[in-house]
Amino acid sequence: MNRDNLTTAAYWLALVMGIAYAAGGIIGWIADVTDGDGSDLAFWLLFLLGGAALILAGLFLARRWSWSSALLISLGAAAGALALLWSILAPLLAVVLIALTVSAARHQPAAA
Repeated sequence: MNRDNLTTAAYWLALVMGIAYAAGGIIGWIADVTDGDGSDLAFWLLFLLGGAALILAGLFLARRWSWSSALLISLGAAAGALALLWSILAPLLAVVLIALTVSAARHQPAAA
């Protein structure tokens, strides 16, 4: 896989997962409020919204595909996957995103 395809795939997967984690956190917040239990609200907010924030910060606040970007995206992907461990799909996509991000950071072109 060449670098352009790698970074494009990593970018779109990170963007989709960041948005999905944020949506999952908000939906979890609304569902928890309606059932009145409140037991897992902090878990949803911390791991899903925090994971989404880390992923999006890695995409847009850090220099893209640097090691700091890879670290932020990887931590965010792992945090959201932990909250959605039961879904099986989210942890698998998180592993793929982490692999793509680290690979993109490793293949960073030399600075001119």
